[in-house]
Amino acid sequence: MAIILETKDGIISYTDAAFTMRNITENVPIGIAEDIYECLNAYEYLRSISKYVIPAYDPENLNRYRQWII
Repeated sequence: MAIILETKDGIISYTDAAFTMRNITENVPIGIAEDIYECLNAYEYLRSISKYVIPAYDPENLNRYRQWII
């Protein structure tokens, strides 16, 4: 699943198809992926349309995207 938002900063995607940024940057499918190729295709698609892809469970999200935290 991905929530894709068009913002003034560009397209931002928030997804649980990736648990951490490493999944997205290194094409590492999550361990529970039923279809690895579908997972990799999702990463490719999200990277192609998004300025930012935010993985759902990365503990670094708070630091990486601090500009959006109030």
